[in-house]
Amino acid sequence: MVLNDKTYILMKWAFLLGTPLLAFVTSFIDAVATKDPKAIATSIITGVSTLAGCILKVSDSNYKKSLIEAKEDIAEEVEKDNESKEKENA
Repeated sequence: MVLNDKTYILMKWAFLLGTPLLAFVTSFIDAVATKDPKAIATSIITGVSTLAGCILKVSDSNYKKSLIEAKEDIAEEVEKDNESKEKENA
């Protein structure tokens, strides 16, 4: 099965961040309703884990964008160097 890019990105974000967020909200509501220490601990752990996952995912996306931009900059520099060498040789 092949997914188009938009569907893949949407599903990736939904399952990497959406489901942990849903688990956090559900456990938080349960913790507030029952005042159970175990539920509170579970809620805190899930919330911290979800926040860390979100930070890491955004950081990874920014890192990949910076790599693409760096490769484009290098390609432009190489092209300029090649053009200047051609002018020198002509």
